[in-house]
Amino acid sequence: MKLTVIGNGNVVPTKESNPSAFLIQTSGKMILLDCGYGAVRRLIDAGFDLQKIDIVFVSHFHPDHFADVMPLVISRFVADMELKRKHRPLVVIGPAGLKNSWQAYRKISWPEPEDKYPIVFKEGLVKIRAQGINIATFNVKHVPWFKSAGIIIWANNKKLVYTGDISGNHKLNDLAKVACKSDLLICESSHANGKMLTHFTLDQIEDLERQADIKKYLITHVNPTQRALVKKRIAKNPNFMLAELGMQITI
Repeated sequence: MKLTVIGNGNVVPTKESNPSAFLIQTSGKMILLDCGYGAVRRLIDAGFDLQKIDIVFVSHFHPDHFADVMPLVISRFVADMELKRKHRPLVVIGPAGLKNSWQAYRKISWPEPEDKYPIVFKEGLVKIRAQGINIATFNVKHVPWFKSAGIIIWANNKKLVYTGDISGNHKLNDLAKVACKSDLLICESSHANGKMLTHFTLDQIEDLERQADIKKYLITHVNPTQRALVKKRIAKNPNFMLAELGMQITI
């Protein structure tokens, strides 16, 4: 698996960060993990063809994770129409409520009559097996207003886990079980210290490391005011990496 960091930050973009988006290339497939605002532009700037994305995973419906799914779909649709190409199917995976959230978003941003754009929605606890790739989603605590999910991808004897945003009240033992034996865990650390109601901290990730057999951690979604502190602390741990825009990792 090859991972490219398209977006590494939280809802506040800076010169060093953009909202969440991670592109996975494996077994001839392209899988986008979250599609926060700015992701479409950054994908193009990085040289990726939007038409070749096969699967989009949405961890939850905050705009720094979900906002650019609509621009991604519309741009693919219009480009195909202009070039008179057959629309390429797109699978969109997410937590319960995904399709309803999409339809509400579509109503205000793309209100034209329904077009025959082939989107396959898969929501809730999802399992997919295709062409040497296994995908499973798991429930994540984040905020009380809607459901959230994480994702596991197995390919070429490697395991990747992505949490999306995760509450400090999510049971650490549950995450340890899900992420056990993973080659890479992409996990948020909004702050360095303590415990937060709706987000993980570096303290909790370090607690997780003591419990779970995980090879490498990619720390993401860091609040800009915390970035320097988080960067300084993880520099002491060879198993931790701070997600940087454009970073590429072979798993």
